[in-house]
Amino acid sequence: MALDFGLGRRSGIGINAEASGFIPTRGWYESIGRRFERGFTLNTAIGQGDTRVNLVQIAMAYAAMANGGTLYVPQLVERVTSPSGSVAEEFEPRVRRRVHVRPENLAMVIDGMFGVVNDPSGTAYAAHIAGGVPVAGKTGTAQVSQRVRPGDPSRGRWSRRAHAWFAGFAPAGDPQVAIVVLVEHGGGGGSNAAPIAINVLQEYLGDDSTASAEAAGHGRLARRGEAH
Repeated sequence: MALDFGLGRRSGIGINAEASGFIPTRGWYESIGRRFERGFTLNTAIGQGDTRVNLVQIAMAYAAMANGGTLYVPQLVERVTSPSGSVAEEFEPRVRRRVHVRPENLAMVIDGMFGVVNDPSGTAYAAHIAGGVPVAGKTGTAQVSQRVRPGDPSRGRWSRRAHAWFAGFAPAGDPQVAIVVLVEHGGGGGSNAAPIAINVLQEYLGDDSTASAEAAGHGRLARRGEAH
């Protein structure tokens, strides 16, 4: 399923140095002589262990979840205009694949992501903006393992701090924008990455009518728009 959502493969954004990331499989563990443990699957599910991803891949995956399962090829340029303002060339969105996921399962995941930001028990609730653009997303606090450099204890403490992540989309009821924020060695995702993402979404979408609380309350599990 992770591979189907575009993880573990170069996104195709056109940057030669882009890393492909890595999704470990049972076959890979067996190929390197490691006995496969069921816990490896749990590590992969939460993005830890031997899992490696980049921000573009996560943005693609969340956009696909938001729009109902269509994985797009990312692009840097939407159109080229002449000095007079006329469109010289336009680049239409390209579909990579349809992800094979049951709508009811996808709806359950999205409902949970809505709760992450909007339920008082959610890990990003402290960052939500009352009356603002309704956001659905997921926080992440990715543990790292770094050696402490001799004679540099402060650097050692920083390098061991977890990476703070937040990925999501908005408006929750009619998604238009997907976003990913990574604060390297930033600590907790809910307290350090989520506020950045939610404020960016609020600034970008503003008072758009599609961002109404009514849309969030009644349409978040219904038909979703395309998020790019």
